[in-house]
Amino acid sequence: MEKYLTYFVALIVILILFKFSKISTRKDTATLIFGVSKPRVLFHSTFHIPFIEKYHIVELGTRVFPISFRGQESLRCKDYIRSEIVADFYYRIRPDSNYIMKFLDERNGFSFIEPNDFYESLFKKSFKDVVAEFTYLEIFSDRVNFRNKILESAKALCSGIEIVDIAIDFVEQISLSEMDPNDQLDLKGIKTIESILARQDANDRV
Repeated sequence: MEKYLTYFVALIVILILFKFSKISTRKDTATLIFGVSKPRVLFHSTFHIPFIEKYHIVELGTRVFPISFRGQESLRCKDYIRSEIVADFYYRIRPDSNYIMKFLDERNGFSFIEPNDFYESLFKKSFKDVVAEFTYLEIFSDRVNFRNKILESAKALCSGIEIVDIAIDFVEQISLSEMDPNDQLDLKGIKTIESILARQDANDRV
């Protein structure tokens, strides 16, 4: 009787260890295992040593990061006009073990903060850098070129991820009432807008 009880206990222990050691990998995910040897990335279900090795599921599906520059956060163009922009970044962590390790290394080792939080400043910088190279009319009239430039900038800044697409939903000049005539750069923007309006008015009269 004691012999069967021992077998039964051993079986229960094995089943418990099996349950805790098995890692099931879903579609569009990868498993990072670290603890005993150097970190490794796997794209299939696997096992790890419970309590000794740790693991983290890395989401590989496309993520969306909404970005908005409205009101006083609007961006200044090359001609000093401030532009309000609303857009969405679509990106993902590349399903490649080397890129995943690079991505995690860029995020300060194995600090699993949300990618959106980590890349927010870089996404915003890509917009700010590109907007400063365009006049407002160039942004408004050549949206495709503007979008492509932002894609190039974002890909250069965010090397650890794959930028899938950028959807620019809204581009509009900030209203004159929100610009500060006491601010020298805003004042230049106001003069630019007034000059454009004057030309349009003159053309309408012809």
